[in-house]
Amino acid sequence: MNNLKEAEVKNKRVLVRCDFNVPIEEGKVVDDYRITQAMPTIRDLVKREAKVILVGHLGRPDKQKSFKKEGSYASLKEVVKKEEREDSLKPVYNELEKYFDNISFVNDCIGKRASRKVGNMEPGDVVLLENLRYYEDEQKCGDEFSRGLAELADIYVNNAFSASHRDHASISELPKHLPAFPGYLFERETRILSKIKDKSEKPMVVIIGGAKIKSKAKAIKYFMKEADYLLVGGKVANSILAIKGLAQNNLLPSKEVIDELEGINLTSQKLHLPVDVVASSDHENYFRHTPPGKVREEEEILDIGPETVELYGDIIREAKTIVWAGPLGWFENEKFQDGTKLVAQRIIENENSLKVIGGGDTGAALGEFGLRKYIDHASLGGGAMLRFLSEKNMPGLEALK
Repeated sequence: MNNLKEAEVKNKRVLVRCDFNVPIEEGKVVDDYRITQAMPTIRDLVKREAKVILVGHLGRPDKQKSFKKEGSYASLKEVVKKEEREDSLKPVYNELEKYFDNISFVNDCIGKRASRKVGNMEPGDVVLLENLRYYEDEQKCGDEFSRGLAELADIYVNNAFSASHRDHASISELPKHLPAFPGYLFERETRILSKIKDKSEKPMVVIIGGAKIKSKAKAIKYFMKEADYLLVGGKVANSILAIKGLAQNNLLPSKEVIDELEGINLTSQKLHLPVDVVASSDHENYFRHTPPGKVREEEEILDIGPETVELYGDIIREAKTIVWAGPLGWFENEKFQDGTKLVAQRIIENENSLKVIGGGDTGAALGEFGLRKYIDHASLGGGAMLRFLSEKNMPGLEALK
């Protein structure tokens, strides 16, 4: 990959793909970790007198425009109305204003409005464009959309490792039209994760939780071979228990995922599923600890239980490498956060291990508990981290080569 430090960026328009998919409540960013992690790349480009154009996504907007439907970007109607949307990047702009005096915001990411603002930039200026996902062409990897973005810049920088497992226009297509470089955050992510992939110290313990089981099914099968222990929690564990008929659960994953997971050997000494769980039927007033096999039909599993915490803790205590993606319960509700919190504490207590976590929810959980600072590396992408470790390629990484 090219080296950004060696690039001639002075007076050049440099488009930086960032991960600004941050939690927002009442119009304000409540966890700025992703923003602060992007700052070294942005500050360096500003210092070197580049014209810095920041792009990113937020959430999954349900109102989108399409190049294909409109015929050309010149004829596109405004995507963003005057009133601000919940999925606007304007709150991110408000955070970035704390770091830069010479920053402005454009409530579109392509077309005349964006071109006009970029055309008026001076060296050292920063412009944040609106949510890329306001256009369906971003996620559909539209070629015309990527060409339209490319017209705004002279150089492309991918600083969004966490989104680079997705074949999206701003990730895999833009590098085809511009000189492309990895940002400093992207480089750090790949350097640390490569160490785990190629030279991890044993025993290696991998913990997989969270809700996005489809994106984790292949990783589970991979780590059943490569890790010394695989500890599972969250909805991922619930799905495996349900597939195997070991817990009541009507929310089975797709047939594709079922087919992927049914091949898992439950008798393997590497695999550890919850031996007890916290179940509830109303999420608020009633909950109980129970073995997974005794969860009632009207109940939902919302956390791992104390016996599982102790079992996982004993394994974690002996680990030399720990990789964790996905919370082990509904940590946002204090009634169901003990599993995630206590396992995090067990990880931190192991001072002789390399500790790496991945994903927005995992990072948010440890941030809420005040424990994130004790982790050796907090990858911004859970799905991206697992794919990098378990599969041969990622669209964003291949595009930079």
